[in-house]
Amino acid sequence: MDVDRLELPSGRDESVHHRAHADCAPAPYPGGSLWPHLRQSPAVGQHRLDLSDPPCGCDGRPAGYRLGARRHRVLDNRSVRIRNPLPQACGASPRTGKRGCRPVKCLLLGSGATVHALAWKLISEPEVQEVFCIPGNAGTALLLGPPPVPPDARLPDWAFAHPIDLVVASGPHHWVETFVDLHLPTLGPTEAAQGALAGRQALRQILGRAGLHGAEGETFSELDMAERYVASRPLPLWVRSESGPWHEAMLVRDRHTAFLEVARVFRQAGGSAVSVERAYAGRPVSFALLTDGSEAIPFGVARIALHRGDSDTGPLTEGMGAWASWEHAQLEARLFEEVGQPLLATLRAEGLLRPGFLQLRLTLTAERAVVDDLVWGLDDLHAAALLPLWEGELAPLLRAAAQGRMEGGPPRWRRAYTVAVALVSAGYPARPQTGQPVYGLEEVEALVFHQATRLRPAHAGSLWSAPFATRRREESAPCEVVAEGGRVLFAVGTGRDLQQARAQAMAALREIRCAHAAWRNDIGGETS
Repeated sequence: MDVDRLELPSGRDESVHHRAHADCAPAPYPGGSLWPHLRQSPAVGQHRLDLSDPPCGCDGRPAGYRLGARRHRVLDNRSVRIRNPLPQACGASPRTGKRGCRPVKCLLLGSGATVHALAWKLISEPEVQEVFCIPGNAGTALLLGPPPVPPDARLPDWAFAHPIDLVVASGPHHWVETFVDLHLPTLGPTEAAQGALAGRQALRQILGRAGLHGAEGETFSELDMAERYVASRPLPLWVRSESGPWHEAMLVRDRHTAFLEVARVFRQAGGSAVSVERAYAGRPVSFALLTDGSEAIPFGVARIALHRGDSDTGPLTEGMGAWASWEHAQLEARLFEEVGQPLLATLRAEGLLRPGFLQLRLTLTAERAVVDDLVWGLDDLHAAALLPLWEGELAPLLRAAAQGRMEGGPPRWRRAYTVAVALVSAGYPARPQTGQPVYGLEEVEALVFHQATRLRPAHAGSLWSAPFATRRREESAPCEVVAEGGRVLFAVGTGRDLQQARAQAMAALREIRCAHAAWRNDIGGETS
């Protein structure tokens, strides 16, 4: 695939235009209306949905979203041209050029940066015909168009009717087992697998059976027992609700604060269990696995920053930034051998392993790798930092994994560095503000993966009030990107060294404008 940048004349609307084939008449898209053609307005921070002269796809889908001999796409927030040297005809396979060999249609379930990064990667691959994101976010809507159905629709019926060739759930999703029952190749955990990792005590037990080092700790349902444990353990300690998310843990460094925090968590948990665990000093990293239900391959290692403030100060978060490099290959192989393989063997023996991603967060101490957390799915920060480094096609690997026939072998990483930095709303992580417009996305040179955003009508009279293909629209409906959560987006810089990648990410964050937004300034620096 040859990608070259388009140099647009000064003053020209920086839009992506798809020329309709003269011999193909556009047909209605499922839902009775044509998928809107996305164009970027010269107005900063606004994107115009242009329905005039709808582009042609031989099966009713926009020509820009299927592969052609030459077409334009929005990648890296810029208009690029992708040349496909293979013969192209309506209904032909971009790989073979022959009719009847249908390319892959992918359905991505989720709304975070993982879905946006996967869509960005898959849509440029020759084997992929279409990518759908449900519910998606503003970034996926601007890249692919709006989701074809509302999130509360019966997705398996829609996916089976189209048909969809690959379903990827970025995390736990209630439709996964139904997709599996329909024999649709699906990456995602079952309810039994999700339940096995629900709670800190269950995680410690699985790690113990695998012979791995997890955080030393206990779970308590009575306050006095928890206080006795706190009084007897060395500091610092993590205190959290047993069933709450990992990032809501509180790090306590003195005994008095530990007693107060245990009592507070008990009150907030409404009498449910509280977990107290030892805090280890070391380097925090994220490590992912891709499995086909039997075998697995490592899916990258990234250095992560979890605290809100620079120099790892402030409260714990879901992740404020990360950096990754092809030079992590040796560490990746070591973690796969020492942590990944024992864990996979245990999950396989207990009947919990099925095709999908496994995400681990670890602390690398001087003696060992301590597993802090384990969840199904691909973490948003990990995906933002690692997917731009993936070399080669990803779709065939994901499809083979979903079909239970993935071949082993080390992953292929570009000889480059990435630095991913989260832009967060004011008040994050305790009480993040939402609803603020995000401007300047068209001006950045780095990759931007949306985490918690949506499209909002730029004026109250617009009919574009929900991004579903079944909704009636105006002929031209301007809309803007707004923040919908604490972590709004990730700016991802790439470069031949860490300094170049970091400089690109920081320059992008300075270009993006969102009221009272903030970010860490030391991701990829000497304090990372």
